[in-house]
Amino acid sequence: MRNQTVLVTGGTSGIGLSVAIYLKYLGYTVYVTSRNPERYDLKGLEKTFIMQNNFKVPKKILSNLDVILNEINFVKLDITASQSIDELVTKIESEVNMVDILINNVGFSTFSSIEENDYDLVKAMFDTNIVGPIHLIQKVLPKMRENKSGRIINITSMSGYQALPFMGIYAATKAAIMRMSEALYLECKHFNIKISSLVLGTFKTNFNSNMIALNQSKPQKITSLMDDPTPVPNNSPYLPLAKKVWIFTESFFSEGTIPLKAAKKTFRIIKKKNPKINYQSSRFSEAVLNSLRKFGSTQFFLKLLGWFFKS
Repeated sequence: MRNQTVLVTGGTSGIGLSVAIYLKYLGYTVYVTSRNPERYDLKGLEKTFIMQNNFKVPKKILSNLDVILNEINFVKLDITASQSIDELVTKIESEVNMVDILINNVGFSTFSSIEENDYDLVKAMFDTNIVGPIHLIQKVLPKMRENKSGRIINITSMSGYQALPFMGIYAATKAAIMRMSEALYLECKHFNIKISSLVLGTFKTNFNSNMIALNQSKPQKITSLMDDPTPVPNNSPYLPLAKKVWIFTESFFSEGTIPLKAAKKTFRIIKKKNPKINYQSSRFSEAVLNSLRKFGSTQFFLKLLGWFFKS
């Protein structure tokens, strides 16, 4: 019996890299996507994995890490380009027959008010976080239906339940993929294809630093992060609120969970005979906030956040 094949999008750091390494360690055939896989050497990926997991890597994985990484298939994918998606799925299916497990992990966010968010970045966020993953799902489903088996796990975020100021567009994409997953769950149930969303809290990844890099790539004067921590323009009318929200998100991410926890949760979902549509991996404080938002009054939750960020 062949090993099941897993395709992980966005797997050169953070959650994706940890999921890929953990599943390869457990014996799966693993493909990991990147826009530019040639930019990443195995030693660099090894260092990233160890550091982002706070050096808390099980000895059995650590002692074989170079071998594990060498056996992962790092492949090129531009998730925003339909031709790139088509070519990748064709390549994988020609090598291993089918993708047994698709893990849609790729995604990014800006830190900006709705008004000031750059249009090109807004479009890129939707293309990367929701439109591209949908097209990838469309490409792997025919083989899954033919074989009456398959699993799709969409990595999403608590932002899909509770949007913070300056991350509204990202939250919209995450809410969209959660609702899409629910429809897909019902559509694919009678084909024995299992659909789940893994809703994540904050993890020790490059998420915040990537937001800064994106904002600073635009032609605008950004407040010095040393003197006045926020990646929005100096002249932004939203600057006072942005400072408070940025400090809040920074504190959450600095205390975030190690990515291996999400990797282990992903494996547990894969092994379930009848998985649920939604699973969560977060810290206790985030789970409490999430429960308040999911089961309480929306207006109450917005008033709570408004009070918290009050000037």
